[in-house]
Amino acid sequence: MENAWSFYPFRVHARGISVNGQSRSQQWELQASSGAGSIALLPLIFKVVHVSGIRAEDVDYRQRPRFKPDRNYSDKLAYFPSITGREIVPVDTSVLKKRRPWKVRLRDMRASGQHSFWIFNIKGSGAGTAMADLNIETRGGAFSLDARDINLRLGPAYVNSDTELFKGGDVNGKLGFAPFVPRENKGLQMLPFAHVDTQLDLTVGSLGFINLFTANLGNVVISGAGRVKGRLVASEGYMHAGTDFSATTEDLNVVIRELDVSGRGVIAVHTPDDADKPMGLDINYDSLVISRLGESEAFLQGDSLKLQYRGSNLIALDPGMSIKELLSDERAIERRKSSALNLLVKDASVLNMSVLNYYLPPDMPFSFTGGSANLDADVFLGATDMKGSIKLDSGDVKETLDDQNFEADLAADINIKGGMPLEFRADISGSSLLMDKVSVDGEHESFDGDYWSALLELTEAEGVFQKPLKFSAKADLSVSDTRPLVAMFDNRGDPPP
Repeated sequence: MENAWSFYPFRVHARGISVNGQSRSQQWELQASSGAGSIALLPLIFKVVHVSGIRAEDVDYRQRPRFKPDRNYSDKLAYFPSITGREIVPVDTSVLKKRRPWKVRLRDMRASGQHSFWIFNIKGSGAGTAMADLNIETRGGAFSLDARDINLRLGPAYVNSDTELFKGGDVNGKLGFAPFVPRENKGLQMLPFAHVDTQLDLTVGSLGFINLFTANLGNVVISGAGRVKGRLVASEGYMHAGTDFSATTEDLNVVIRELDVSGRGVIAVHTPDDADKPMGLDINYDSLVISRLGESEAFLQGDSLKLQYRGSNLIALDPGMSIKELLSDERAIERRKSSALNLLVKDASVLNMSVLNYYLPPDMPFSFTGGSANLDADVFLGATDMKGSIKLDSGDVKETLDDQNFEADLAADINIKGGMPLEFRADISGSSLLMDKVSVDGEHESFDGDYWSALLELTEAEGVFQKPLKFSAKADLSVSDTRPLVAMFDNRGDPPP
């Protein structure tokens, strides 16, 4: 501390402030160019530190962990902050003596000016003002924070000094934590205690935080980088009325089960202005490709895909619960009763029809060998029902059956009348499959007729549309000519009776 003075008892003004300390598992340091505060003496008798009217200019805060014996810090140690006069030492694992903890109550804190932080291996800066109240109880006790009147312009923040976490932007509003015990509630377990009502305008290096709002969707993971703008209102693990923010990115990646969707798009998260639910999550692509997870070659591309979720506003699911457990958990089932998911695809292109072979049973003698198709889809998935349509139109689909090659125009009109989304089971009665311009190329016979056509109409049909495909149906088949069928049987050496 450079110098300090007091105009009246128990209120101190100072310049060049620097204080540091350590707990059993952390070390910290706080510096400020100037500050002031009033301390109450009487509460000290009861091990309560009460400081009010705190003012601080140009705050720099640093924090790093003490070493745990079961952790390897070699890859991060160089990126931890230095703390004046302290070496990094192991955590204190000694048995705590039974003593009454100290309680620290900091009231009416106001920070202004140019600020910086360096917490573990994350480093950043910003400028502006904020007010806050803070409560800390030593010896592993409760912690609470109420930050308000936040008006900050953030600069870039980095992980490990060179990986950009965000480029910067504006944060305005309030945030904090209701009283909780940090050592008992780590990571996502802190969410039910957090509260936030903040306007954001940030360019971020990762959109991973949006996965907090997709937990009710199951196997959906979002990544990418872009601009996040709008209002976020949440507390006690729930999204609240007035939330409306979006993330715009040139590199939006969404993994849905085994499908990897990437391209240019916008994600919007919102609630009604005057109600907490339903929460909405909209994923809108205006340019995209889809591949299977782990494969580099795309099998579908398009200019329009929309995925719209409406349902529970709960965002703090039990972090220790697996997807399988969530599907059978009674509280999760109750939340999903009002959930709905809409998928809309317009004029997409299936680049290679052989992708459909992935879903065929392994002993299937029939397979797709090539060709492309146009795809349109409009599907609704509720908690216990589904409906919609999928249209597939190909002018050059190629197939093989045993040693025979087929080529044809194909138009599939799949009508989804109902089903059970969680089981991927759908009633597709009323669907149809039209084939024309068929050519057959086999060892003994060939056929090529532009005039030939066949229409398969599914009068009753149900399928389980996951690998392997399961399907049962009653159908009517109409053909304009039996010659391609005769050629097919001749090539197999198995003529029809």
